[in-house]
Formats: sequence, structure tokens, C-alpha cells
Amino acid sequence: MDDAAGMRIGTTDRDRAVSALGRHFSEGRLDLTELEERSGRAATARTTAELARLFSDLPGGLPAAVAAPQVHTALVGRSHRPGRFSNISLGPRSRRRGGP
Repeated sequence: MDDAAGMRIGTTDRDRAVSALGRHFSEGRLDLTELEERSGRAATARTTAELARLFSDLPGGLPAAVAAPQVHTALVGRSHRPGRFSNISLGPRSRRRGGP
């Protein structure tokens, strides 16, 4: 399993996957039973790989908005030069701690 497949997902990722499954249903690729089953599995998925399996037989596979891990940049501390800040990349689950 590659790093992206093992990446933990969040509520937004699950919601996007369920929406995409709904589009496949509305286009006739899934019947109601399949939609309900896959949506339930998407709602409890923990990793990108679990979601990818739900789309393996559908055109386009896992939607790009779900498959690509999001990276955020934050300003933290001061660099060695006055008035400059350092940028660091934060993963999708990182949170800012302390301070206003």
C-alpha cells in the first residue's frame, strides 16, 4: 500500500465520496441497493484505500478531490530575520495549538 492509499480521511472526504456515489446512481451506474451499501461503507471508511475500493468498477475511479491529500501552510514563529515568518506544511489533520 502506498502512502496516499493509507492516508486517513476525514468527514469532508467521506461526504465527497457519498456525493460522487449519488452522481453515479443518478447516471444509472448503481442501483439503489448498491448506492445504499457503498454509501454506508463510505460513511465508515477510515482510509483513502477503503474509499478507492468503492469506486474501483466506476468510470473515473476515486474522485480527485478525495484521492489527493490536502496540505496546508501556516505561519509559525519568526525566522532569523526580523519581520519574517517561517512557513511549514501541515497535513490534513494538523491543528494550530496555543496562542491567539
